[in-house]
Amino acid sequence: MRHFLVCGGDGYVWHTVGTRNSRAHVAAHHSSGVGYAECPHVRHRERGTRSGHDRRYGRSAVGKDGRGPDSVGDTIVPMQPLFVLVHSPSVGPSTWHPVAEHLVAAGHQVRVPSLLHVGAGPAPFWPRVVDAVRDDLREVPAGRPLVLVAHSNAGLFLPAIRSGLDHPVTASVFVHAALPARIGPTPVAPPELLEFLRPKAVNGRLPRWTDWWDEADVAPMFSDPQTRQKVVEEQPALPLSYYEQHIPVPDGWDDHPCSYVLFGPPYEGLADEARQRGWRVAHLPGAHLHQIVDPAGTARHLVELSTHREVTGVRPQLGEG
Repeated sequence: MRHFLVCGGDGYVWHTVGTRNSRAHVAAHHSSGVGYAECPHVRHRERGTRSGHDRRYGRSAVGKDGRGPDSVGDTIVPMQPLFVLVHSPSVGPSTWHPVAEHLVAAGHQVRVPSLLHVGAGPAPFWPRVVDAVRDDLREVPAGRPLVLVAHSNAGLFLPAIRSGLDHPVTASVFVHAALPARIGPTPVAPPELLEFLRPKAVNGRLPRWTDWWDEADVAPMFSDPQTRQKVVEEQPALPLSYYEQHIPVPDGWDDHPCSYVLFGPPYEGLADEARQRGWRVAHLPGAHLHQIVDPAGTARHLVELSTHREVTGVRPQLGEG
């Protein structure tokens, strides 16, 4: 079977062809403006897969009308959640692509929306984040359950993203991420960070995120020069006003299973807060972009946390909240 990383607008989705319905799916993609050969981001990968399993629409889990479960013999197979990996607007979607590959290899469906454009235009910026994720999911049936996964300051947007979607969200996983307030608007940056950033702005726009820091801080985040180049070159130069915004937090946004993956300093306090909220917390030691260093370990934690199983080698830690 052949796998494609397909670009659809600004997003990416892993898709399998070579199944009995693959020609129809390819034709549907072309008719909807989502191409294969003409897409500059297409990559091809060879990997075996179960016969009749479409990795985007999950034909083993979604019925012929795209809304309900299929029956396999006398058994009803529940719909498998689709993972939506949301990158920090300070970096780009390539920070999630290695994890997406591992999730697909394990039989999961994945979307990686691009937020690279959200800093264009005036404030507020958060509605463009919500719109980007919703637009990337426009071809996914509304009844398909989702697992929302956010890295870094993308965590602040998850409540608004969830509120803006038509799909049910079965779990949210915060990966080395900022936490939204339980109630009320959340500032993107605390006062001390804004004080650090303001002198760096030129005509209201900041340097790329990796240019804020010394080489001694940046180099350990990458395992090889090629990955570093890819991540660095796609970073947007965000306006200072992006970090000055407050993001609304809908009431009751955390009424579903939420969990946290800690890589290391300086996010220990956020992991502690997640425990106090009663969330499961797992520790995968590493630097801020550890998901590109250990994508297999990160993918394993996402699956185990989102399915409420015990993370391998890590006992779930629950707080009092």
